[in-house]
Amino acid sequence: MEQQKQKQLHIFFFPMMTHDHMILTLDMAKLFSSTTAAVKSTIITTPLNAPAFSTSIHSSQLDLQILDFPSATTGLPEGVENVDQCTSDEMVITFFKATALVQEPLERLLGEFICSFRGPLKQPRDSGSQGWCSMG
Repeated sequence: MEQQKQKQLHIFFFPMMTHDHMILTLDMAKLFSSTTAAVKSTIITTPLNAPAFSTSIHSSQLDLQILDFPSATTGLPEGVENVDQCTSDEMVITFFKATALVQEPLERLLGEFICSFRGPLKQPRDSGSQGWCSMG
């Protein structure tokens, strides 16, 4: 009799890029991934915010994925990847506009995880969207 492979719940966290949110997200991800081997947590962040997480990740059940942040393309000074680094109200507005540009790379990253877990998908529920996985 063939044994069924135990499926692992994989939870993704993409915290608001502020110091307080990142601390709370790290604590929550650690809590989820420490409860059982059947749960894996992945925190998605940007290159300059990654050190806030990477020094605290000591478990194979907790992972870190990096997405580039479009600081330069939106007019933010190079190296601004956190709201706490904004020095004016205008810079905060620009920061949130840059954050919106992360949506497509984030969806692509999540789609890659879905494909590797489930295999090819025919089409997402939104019929106007392209499928994440090729059917080839």
